[in-house]
Amino acid sequence: MFFYGFNHRLTQSKGTIDSRVQGSGANNERIAGQGNAGSITFNITESMTLNEAYINANIGNNVLGNSGFIEIQSGSLLMRGGSQLNSNTSGGSFEQPSQAGEVRLNIRAHLNLEGLGTTVYPAQQTKITTEVDNGGIGEDGQVKSYRSRRINC
Repeated sequence: MFFYGFNHRLTQSKGTIDSRVQGSGANNERIAGQGNAGSITFNITESMTLNEAYINANIGNNVLGNSGFIEIQSGSLLMRGGSQLNSNTSGGSFEQPSQAGEVRLNIRAHLNLEGLGTTVYPAQQTKITTEVDNGGIGEDGQVKSYRSRRINC
């Protein structure tokens, strides 16, 4: 499952979405010039599993603009194998700082983040980030979790 471009919305009214293909992901990154990264929204009725997957709404080096947001609404969310949700910035300037985005999680039951990556990328951590990376100028974003009954890291 790959998505590239700006402002993606995936709605699945029944069932489960499971990303088991190694290296799958969604990318809404701005890598050159000026402008904002797009946003990514998932609305899944039952459960979502990210296995060695990434979802990015980032701003790249030397870009003037703000990161997008990532929003996931689901019954449960399992992230493992080095999966990542990232809304980061490494752009901005002193005159025009960049803002890292938000990751909004509306998970009705369980939110689970499990361990490190696989043999291909063993040091890759399963994580959720909204930060200013090295070389960026701006402010960190926020991770917001609503309604989760249980969070395991």
